[in-house]
Amino acid sequence: MLISRALATIFTLSTVAVANDVSLHNQQLSVTIREQDGSYQIAEKDNAQPVLRSIVGAQVDHRWLKSSQYPKHEISESGFEDVLGRGRQITVTSTGLAHKPDLIYVLRLYDKHPYGDIQVEVRNRTVKTVTVQSIRSVDAIGERILDLGGPDRADRVLPETFSTDLTTKRIAYLSTPPQGRH
Repeated sequence: MLISRALATIFTLSTVAVANDVSLHNQQLSVTIREQDGSYQIAEKDNAQPVLRSIVGAQVDHRWLKSSQYPKHEISESGFEDVLGRGRQITVTSTGLAHKPDLIYVLRLYDKHPYGDIQVEVRNRTVKTVTVQSIRSVDAIGERILDLGGPDRADRVLPETFSTDLTTKRIAYLSTPPQGRH
């Protein structure tokens, strides 16, 4: 009897721990925000294994602030419409660090397109002026930083200037980032 009560308590606690996570879905993609650490994950709709799990960050006054460092993550969901169509969006406000600005990100997923976008901002509600050097919308975390379903050595990034013209084709492999970054 004691064991079954303990198992019931563990099950209840694990259910509560994920109860406040928020997810969006369309026909191709699933996006989930974890309230516990403010991270987000992107997966194919019917695949439990995420392609990417990430936090956001900003370099403020030459120090990196990461959403996972904040003690509180306020999550709200709403609809949106722009020139590409309608969709759903989740706004995450990471807050609660003394004398530090809030990090806010909006993750949008289109209803009829297999993509979305993410926007990150720094909101300074402190009394001192801050300087933002950089904002990072993807700061991948987890055991596998990127899981595209194949071997890691086959992962590569195609820049926006990618062309099928063999004389200008440039493929940047993840293991050899140009100037140390992709």
